[in-house]
Amino acid sequence: MTNAIRKAFHAGTRDFSGTPGPNYWQLETDFTIKASWILPHRLLLAQKKILVHNSSPDDLGQIVLRLDHNVFRGDVPRGTSRPAENTAGMIVNLHQSGW
Repeated sequence: MTNAIRKAFHAGTRDFSGTPGPNYWQLETDFTIKASWILPHRLLLAQKKILVHNSSPDDLGQIVLRLDHNVFRGDVPRGTSRPAENTAGMIVNLHQSGW
């Protein structure tokens, strides 16, 4: 038995069958996306609302979002893969919405 499994048993996050135990929890998120495509300008305008359900006994100090906004720019390192189409990438403007 590995130390990680032994620690999970002790913490109550896993039982001996490997299924979640009584102290197991996960964050859940609900996403709502509103988007519109402006064809003449090749512009996509979008708003996203993210609702986070925290079933942990601890408060969240921060939420981290990963945005892969330059995935189609040809000059961005990404290993050996190349995009099918080279674009200028994506411009992300963050602001509070009154949703």
